Amino acid sequence: MQLNGFNTRDGFHVLRDQFSPPVDSVQLAPETKRKITICHLFLNYKLSIKEVAKTLDESYKHAVRVLIEQGIIQERRRVSREEPQEKQTSLFGSRLKHSPE
Repeated sequence: MQLNGFNTRDGFHVLRDQFSPPVDSVQLAPETKRKITICHLFLNYKLSIKEVAKTLDESYKHAVRVLIEQGIIQERRRVSREEPQEKQTSLFGSRLKHSPE
């Protein structure tokens, strides 16, 4: 399905159409190999994100995070949750700081 020039799958804009794993992937850390596999299954085998997560026994959320991180799908949020906030304090933390002694 095409939308505004982007290929759309699983509700995300797909930014790339193929994934080539690195030549020396045997020497990579297991976590890196897992990320490569997620990307490979999604792009080259055309599995949905849900199918990739189920096949690899991963969470849907982790699979989406990897695909965004690798520049394969576009993040839909306007502000990423990963970006640091200017003043990020919990409600309890702010109450404790301002409580009278």
